[in-house]
Amino acid sequence: MGVDYQEFNGINRNLRGNALKRYVKSLPPLTNVQKEILVGTLLGDSTMKTGGAANRPAQNQFSFTQKASMVEYVQQMYMNFKQFVGAQPRFGKPSGSSTSREGSYAFKTYRVASFRYFAVLFYGTEFPYTKSVPKNIGKLLTARSLAYWYMDDGSFGQRRVVLHTQGFSHEDQVILKAALKDKFDLDFSIVRDRRHYKLSLRKHSNQTFFELVYPYIYSCFSYKLPQRFLNRIRQESFNHYSRFF
Repeated sequence: MGVDYQEFNGINRNLRGNALKRYVKSLPPLTNVQKEILVGTLLGDSTMKTGGAANRPAQNQFSFTQKASMVEYVQQMYMNFKQFVGAQPRFGKPSGSSTSREGSYAFKTYRVASFRYFAVLFYGTEFPYTKSVPKNIGKLLTARSLAYWYMDDGSFGQRRVVLHTQGFSHEDQVILKAALKDKFDLDFSIVRDRRHYKLSLRKHSNQTFFELVYPYIYSCFSYKLPQRFLNRIRQESFNHYSRFF
């Protein structure tokens, strides 16, 4: 299930005007866990709405979308940021440009000052607010961040872990590769993918990588884990629940 698992309980706040302003003002700072999750998912598919045009102020709004088959993941992301969200995840039918025929679930947060740091970190302060890798990403990455990044944008096949970083520049790939080596002793290679690049983990680092991420992986992403780690999760779950009988 993942150590961050919470029973899903969605609500719709229906706040407007002054009531919404008062609520947003009352929100606490982000927790360390929330910050770690933000770093991982912003390296992946998540987005931070910072401003729609050159003359608009920063909006500091986090948006999260996943295909419908990963609804568990969307629900858990929602639960992690529930206090910052006005409505529970909503289903959207696939659009004409969508690569998936199953549709998706999505939610977005209120525009909250707590997200400002991450908006500036990943998108800068100037239009058109293009996402890039922060120079200090090595200090921000944790095992939890890496796991959420992997769930968002990673794959595992033929005993090879790949982080699909094609949306980042080659310079960003160099920063990520160095950070992953320095922080976790993970050996990634920068691999060309047509006109873009991605990060491919050298097989001798597989054990280290999965030791880091497997405690945080949700069940809908179990296919991204080697069998020996699935067996370990099952054994740990059995040991946990057997205490109550």
